[in-house]
Amino acid sequence: MTTPAPIKPGTQPALRAALRAAGPGRVWVGHTGFTSVPRTGGRSVTMMNLDKVPLDRVLASPGRVIPNQTGTVVVFARTATDLRRVAPLGTLLPKSLRTVICVVEHPADAAAPVPSSPGMYEWGDLHELSVTRLPGSGWLLAAHFDALIRANEVLRFVVRSVAGVGPRTFSPPPLAAFAGSAGAAWRPGDTRAVEVRAEGPVPIRRVTVKSDVALRVSDGGHPEWIDPTVPVLDREADALSAARPEALAPIDERAVNPIGFGPVPEAGMAELRVERNEWRVVRNDRYVGRLPSSGQLAGADIARLRNLRGIRLGWHEPSAGYARTVVALAAAGVPLITDPVPGWAAALLGPELTPLLTSVTEVDLADALHRDEHSVRLRRAALRRHGSHARWRQLAAEAGVPVPKPPVVSVLLCTRRPDMVGFGLRQIARQRHVDAEVVLGLHGFGADLPEVAAAVAAHPTPVTVVEQDAGTVYGAALNAAAARASGSLLAKMDDDDWYGPEHLADMALARLYSGAEVVGCRNEFVYLTELDRTVWRRNAAERPDAHVAGGSLLFDREVFGAVGGFRPLPRAVDSQFLLGTRQAGGREYRTHGLGYVLRRSADGHTWAAEDTHFLRGSTRQWRGFRPSALLEPDPADLPPAARRAQAR
Repeated sequence: MTTPAPIKPGTQPALRAALRAAGPGRVWVGHTGFTSVPRTGGRSVTMMNLDKVPLDRVLASPGRVIPNQTGTVVVFARTATDLRRVAPLGTLLPKSLRTVICVVEHPADAAAPVPSSPGMYEWGDLHELSVTRLPGSGWLLAAHFDALIRANEVLRFVVRSVAGVGPRTFSPPPLAAFAGSAGAAWRPGDTRAVEVRAEGPVPIRRVTVKSDVALRVSDGGHPEWIDPTVPVLDREADALSAARPEALAPIDERAVNPIGFGPVPEAGMAELRVERNEWRVVRNDRYVGRLPSSGQLAGADIARLRNLRGIRLGWHEPSAGYARTVVALAAAGVPLITDPVPGWAAALLGPELTPLLTSVTEVDLADALHRDEHSVRLRRAALRRHGSHARWRQLAAEAGVPVPKPPVVSVLLCTRRPDMVGFGLRQIARQRHVDAEVVLGLHGFGADLPEVAAAVAAHPTPVTVVEQDAGTVYGAALNAAAARASGSLLAKMDDDDWYGPEHLADMALARLYSGAEVVGCRNEFVYLTELDRTVWRRNAAERPDAHVAGGSLLFDREVFGAVGGFRPLPRAVDSQFLLGTRQAGGREYRTHGLGYVLRRSADGHTWAAEDTHFLRGSTRQWRGFRPSALLEPDPADLPPAARRAQAR
C-alpha cells in the first residue's frame, strides 16, 4: 500500500480541467498518488482511490463497487509513475463513451502522454482525441468514442506512451496475476496483469489460464490457494519482517532511472531526514522536497533532486518504506552517502548496494569524475537487484516457472589490422553480466594468419569468422558480419578502443530503462597516442540523443533490418545508421561513457579529427593513460607508453 504525496495547490485546477473535459452526465473518477481526496468543486461524481481498491470486494461483486459502465471515466494521477503503478488495475475500470486521463506533475523533459498508435481494428469508434498541456507541469488527455469502450483501452496506450512506444514496454515475463491492491505495485505498467481473489483461481481465457504465476500481497495471512494449475507466491505488504531484498516491491525502471542525471549540479549536498513521519530532503535547513513514505518514488520526485551534488542518508526506526526510498534514489543514480548502514536496512538493500553507500565521502563527491562513477555503481546495483525485470526473473525461479533468457548480444568486430584482432577479442572476452557472441569480420586478410589464428583460439567462446576482400567497403563488411549474427541485439565495437568489463551490460541496462532501440555513449575519454595524454570531455549523458560514438552502439536487430542495415559506404556508416533510425521512427539514447576510451592514433580511423579538437574541448587532461576507474583496464592491454611507465 502506498502513502503518496498530499494534494498540491496545482491539483485542484487540474481536476477542474479534467471534469470540464468529462462533459455532462455521470462521471467516475479514479485517483492515484494523493493522500487526501481531491475536491470536485461541488460537482457530483463517484470517486475511488485506486491506491486502496478493495480488490476482493470488487471481484466478488462485479458492477457494485465499481460500475460496469458510466458516461465518463477520469483517471486522475499525481505523476506518470502513479499512472503506471495502477495500470494493472485497468481491467476493473468501467466502460464509457469518454475517457479522460490527467497527470498533474510531469517533468518538462519527459515524454508527453500522447497515446501510441492502437493495434489493427482498435479504436474504430474514436470520435475525437485531444492532448492538452495544463498550466504548470500537467497534461490532460481526453478521448471521445461513438460507442462504449473500456477505459483500460485508452489507459494502456497512454501508459505505453509515457515509457516509450513498442513491444518492449510490456512488463517482464512471466504473465502474472495478483491479489490485493498492493500487488499492483509489483507489476508497474503491466496492463496484461490479472486481478484475482486472495484464494484464486486465476481466470481462464477460452481454454488457457490468463497467468503463469500468482502473487498475493497482504498485511495479514493468506487463505488456502485453490488453483492447482497456477503456482502462487506470498509476500507481506510490510517487507521489514522478511529481511531480504526480494521482499521489497520492485523498482519500475521505466519511471525511476538515471534519465536526467546532470553532469554539473547547481546545488551542494542535502540530507534525507525523517520529520513528522515524512521523508524530507533538506539542504542548509531549507526544504528541498518531500518523498512518499512508502518508497514509491516517481520520476517527478527524482527530477526535483537532480541539481543536488548528493544526499546524505539519515537512519531512524526500521522502515521498509525508507529502505525502498534508498533503493529508488540509487536506481535513479542520485549520489548517496551515509554512515554505517543499520542491519535491518542492509538486509533489505542487499549485499551489492549496501557497501556502496559507505564507499565515498562528501569530499569524493566534490570531484565530478568520482561523483559520476559513484552514481553509475549505485544504479547498477539497484537496478540489477531491485528492478522489475530482475525481481520477476527471481520470482519466476522461486515459483518454478521457466522464462526466456536475457537476449544474446552479437558483437560485430570488423578490422583491417591483423595485429589488432587479439586486442579487440580480449575487450569482448572481459565483458560480464551479458551473454555475448562474437562475429569477427576480417577485412582484407584471412583467418589463417598466425596472429589471427592464435587470437581466435584463445577466445573463451566460439568466434564466427567472416572474411571479406580488401575491396569491400566498410559498411558492406559490417552487413556481412551482421548477417551471420544470431543474437536479437547487435553491438558494434572497434578493434583498438578500450572497453570496461561492464560496457555491454551498461548499454543493455540503458536500453531497458530508456526504451530506445539504439543506445550508445559519447567518447568522453580519449587517449591521444602521439602525445601520450588522456583527455576527459564531460558531456551531458542519460538523455535521448543520437550523438554517440560508433564504437559504442548497441541496437535491436529489428531496427537494424528496418533501416536496411549499414549503408555501403567507406566511412560515416555510424552517423548514417543513426540518421536512418530516426527517419524510421526509432529512438536513440545516450548513456554514460565512463567504461569506454577512444584510442586516437595518427592513422587507422575511418574519420578524421585533429588532436587539438580533443584538447580544446576537454574538461580535464592527464599525462599518460588515465581512464575512469570503471574501465578496470587489463595491464596487458595498456598502451606502450603506459606499460613502459609501469616497468620503470
